[in-house]
Amino acid sequence: MEYRKFKTLLRRVIVIPMLVTTSLAAFLLWETFDLNKALAWVDHTDPVLDQSGQLLKLLLNRESAKRGYIATGDEAFLQPYIDGAKRFDSEFQALDQLVADNPAQQKRMKDLYAANQEAEDYDSRVIALRRTGKADPALIDAWMRKGKIDKLRDQIDEFQAVEEALHVQRLEDAHHRSILLIASCLVLCLGSGIFLALFTRYQMQKLGTKLLESEEQQPSAALAKLSLPPTARRESPSSIPSPPPSPDGSRKTPSAAPSAMSSGSSMKFPA
Repeated sequence: MEYRKFKTLLRRVIVIPMLVTTSLAAFLLWETFDLNKALAWVDHTDPVLDQSGQLLKLLLNRESAKRGYIATGDEAFLQPYIDGAKRFDSEFQALDQLVADNPAQQKRMKDLYAANQEAEDYDSRVIALRRTGKADPALIDAWMRKGKIDKLRDQIDEFQAVEEALHVQRLEDAHHRSILLIASCLVLCLGSGIFLALFTRYQMQKLGTKLLESEEQQPSAALAKLSLPPTARRESPSSIPSPPPSPDGSRKTPSAAPSAMSSGSSMKFPA
């Protein structure tokens, strides 16, 4: 088996499951962040409702203090009204910042602020008349007939009703997202597990087949190396060809190598 093919198969077996797992983790992480964001919007509604309730309580306490002062003329009743008037701007700004993301609620806040300014102007005139002794408790009835405090209460009630509807809507949205997250976890985990199992099984079978083929080819290659060509072998005596026959039909046998001197010859030495 070629090393390059083996490396490619091995990389595929390792990298693809890692990519699938990473993609699954990234998707589930995104779903978790989305759910946390929805829950954050649910939690955001609670401070808005609390702050609007605090603002309504401040307006009602201020109104009660003003009515007590007008009824009795006692400055002690007027002090809570003065303190409430000073706190209104800070409480209003805190609530206005909480709904800065909601243009419709911002519009209601502007209407509420304008109505409060109108009520404070009227209160200032009534308190001034009471201090000069020109006002009596009947002015309270005139105030109630004008319905200024009722208008403020209605505006805050409308504001809170919208926030409560948003709270329910955001809570349902968070519930649906949590169900979607759970279903996504189950489906994707199960689907990716089945895919990875089948993919790994297929790739391992393919890798095993390649290894078996490589092992079967190795003995053949070894035998091919052992079978040398005839020219590379040492020629044996039996392989030497016999001399051709002579014309008389007899075969010539190879004679021994001629000796340096024959037995019948004599050597002469110089005197």
